[in-house]
Amino acid sequence: MKRILIIVATFTLIFLLATIIWHQVSYKDRIFAGISIHGVDVGGLTSNEALAKIKDLPPPPKRVILHFQDFREELDLSDFEANIDYEDSAENAFSIGRRQSFLQSLIKIASLRFQKENVFIELKIDEKSLEEILKNIATLIDKPPVDAVLLISRDRIRIDKGQTGIEIDVSASIKQIITTLSKGEREVELLADIKKQKKTKNDITSLRIEKMIGEFTTKFDPRQESRIENIALASRKIDDVYISPGEIFSFIGSVGPVTATSGYKDATVIENGELVQGIGGGICQVATTLYNTYMVAGLPTVERKIHSNYIAAYPTGRDAGVAEGIFDLRFRNDTGGHILIRSAVNDDSLTIRLYGSDTGRINTFNKPVISDFIPYKIELEDDNSLPPGVKILAQKGIAGRSISVLRLVKIGDGNHLEEEIKSVYLPRNEIIKVGPSPSTSTAP
Repeated sequence: MKRILIIVATFTLIFLLATIIWHQVSYKDRIFAGISIHGVDVGGLTSNEALAKIKDLPPPPKRVILHFQDFREELDLSDFEANIDYEDSAENAFSIGRRQSFLQSLIKIASLRFQKENVFIELKIDEKSLEEILKNIATLIDKPPVDAVLLISRDRIRIDKGQTGIEIDVSASIKQIITTLSKGEREVELLADIKKQKKTKNDITSLRIEKMIGEFTTKFDPRQESRIENIALASRKIDDVYISPGEIFSFIGSVGPVTATSGYKDATVIENGELVQGIGGGICQVATTLYNTYMVAGLPTVERKIHSNYIAAYPTGRDAGVAEGIFDLRFRNDTGGHILIRSAVNDDSLTIRLYGSDTGRINTFNKPVISDFIPYKIELEDDNSLPPGVKILAQKGIAGRSISVLRLVKIGDGNHLEEEIKSVYLPRNEIIKVGPSPSTSTAP
C-alpha cells in the first residue's frame, strides 16, 4: 500500500512538472496567464500586443499633491517631466516568471494560477528636477531636534521638553511619488526621518533637580577690577555644573588651572600672613561663597582650609581658602540625586545657588565661640618716597583668634550631620610706612 502511494505521488508530481513546463513552453513569446498591467489583463499576449492594449489606459493625473502633517503642496507633473513608459511596462509584465532561476520560475508560474499579479505602469521622471523640488520643500518642513532644558529663575524650576527633529527623506519620497503616480493616484505622503533629541524631558526629570536647596551671597569692592575679573572667571567655570550622586566636587578641579594663560589676573592674595600680589586673587571669595552655600544645603565637607588671617567680611569662622596644588575645597553630593550649581556676579556681589532633590534637610549654625585672641604687632617701615614725616597705613593689622561654630543638619526629628567647625587664625602684623625724618637746621 505504501509503495502504491509513493508511485501515485511520483506520477502526480511528474504530471504537475510536465504541465508547468508545457505551460512555460507554450507561453514562450507571450505573457503568462494571471498577469495584468494596471488592472488590464494581458495574460497570453505578446509584449507588443500588451503594449497596444495598455496605450488605451487613461493618462496619469496631471498634478500631484504632496503633504506632510500640516504642509501641503501641489505640483504639475511637467515640473519634473513625468511620463508613462508603456514599453517598459509591457516588458516588466513579460519578464515575470522569467527573471529567476528555472526552479523559481516554475514556482512563480504555478502560483499565478492561484494568485494573480498586477503590474503598475512604469513612470519615467527627471529625478534631478524632482530632487531639487523636494529639497526646497524640505527647507519648509525640516526641523532640527531641540534638547529638553532645565529652566531656572531663582527658586522657580521647570522643564522645557524641546522637540524631536524632522528631516524629509528625499530619496525615499521620490520612490513614493513614482509608486503613487504609477497607481494612478495623486496624493503622496512625504517620507521623513525623525531625529531624536540628545536630551529628553525624561533625562532631565531623572536628575531630580526639584528645588533650590542652598543660596549664599558675598559682597566685594567694585573698584578692584582685577580681583573682580578673577571672581567672575571662577564663577563662570562653576556655573551650570552638575554634580552626580555620590560625586565629590573639587573647587580647584573646576576653576583651575589658576594661571595667566587661563585668563586669571594679578590681584591681592594672602600669602604667609601678608598681603601680596598673586595670580588669581579673589577666587577664595568664590570658594567661601560656595562653602557657605553647600553648608546651607546640608551637604558634608570633604576638605576645607581657612585663610591664614581672619576676614571680617565673611561669616565668622566660615571662610574657605584654596591654593592650587596645596589645598582645595571639596564636598560630597550625598542627596541621591544630581546637584546643579548656578553662580552669578552682579555689580558688587557674588551669589551661588544649589539646586537638587528635596532632601528635607534643615541646616543651622550656633553662635560662634571666639577665643585665644593674639594681638597683632605694628611694624614701621622706612619709605624715602614719602614726604618727610608722613605715615601711611600699608597693611591693616588683624588679631589672631580661634573660632568654633557648631553646625547641625536635621532631617525631620533626627540628626543627619553634626559638625564642629574649628578655625584658628594667625595674627597679621600692621605695617606703617614712614617718610624720612624732617631735617633740622640751626640759625647762624
